[in-house]
Amino acid sequence: MIVGKPYQSQGIGSALLLEAKNWADNRNLDYLELSVLSESTGAITLYEKTWVQRYELYNAF
Repeated sequence: MIVGKPYQSQGIGSALLLEAKNWADNRNLDYLELSVLSESTGAITLYEKTWVQRYELYNAF
């Protein structure tokens, strides 16, 4: 998911993340897998403030 710069810091990313969690919970999924680029510091900060847990960092190439 991407929130455009003019709309960041308004709770939109948090709302989208919560909706994704609710979607997964309603389907009895064990986990959601999120990928983020290391330079996407805003997204990383958002994830660290929520229930998202960091499992692994890796380089695909």
